Amino acid sequence: MGADALTENLQNLLWAAAKKKLILVLEGMENIDDTDNAKLLDWLPAFPRRFKRA
Repeated sequence: MGADALTENLQNLLWAAAKKKLILVLEGMENIDDTDNAKLLDWLPAFPRRFKRA
């Protein structure tokens, strides 16, 4: 499965969970390679409006 498919699957899960409370924990962020500014989290899909990013 490619990166685009993984991002799409994650976005589908987030939108499905938009009706419920969801806490998304990203552990091990210090291990992410900073290639292409990956640490900026631009690779995360769009969140539904009611989700808060902290």
